[in-house]
Parts: sequence; C-alpha cells; structure tokens
Amino acid sequence: MPLPYTYIIYPENPNVIGTTIFAQNSQTGQVEFQGGDAVLVFLQTFAERHSILVKAGLYLINL
Repeated sequence: MPLPYTYIIYPENPNVIGTTIFAQNSQTGQVEFQGGDAVLVFLQTFAERHSILVKAGLYLINL
C-alpha cells in the first residue's frame, strides 16, 4: 500500500537549530534533498507539489 505522502522531512539532530535537514523519498527510501537551510529543503519538496510528513525537530523558517 503506498504511503499518503511523498517525502519524509527530518533533522539529523532534532534538538539543534541549523542541523542538516533531510527529505527522504517515502517510496524509494533515498534522501533526495538535504541541507542546513530548512526553508530550501521545504521549498524543494513543495516545488514539485509533493505531500510531506514532517517529523519532530527544530526548524528555523525565515520567510
């Protein structure tokens, strides 16, 4: 059964702002986007109109 979301977004260290953020494809298990800027990782996944699941962590979002 396919998952209801395309990407799982999670931080390398959930208790640290500025840690590496990963966007893992929920179908393949591959990390397709990553970086220290949460905004860029979120925008990369949203740009392709994918659904996401955000796991617990600290995300610094400045828009």
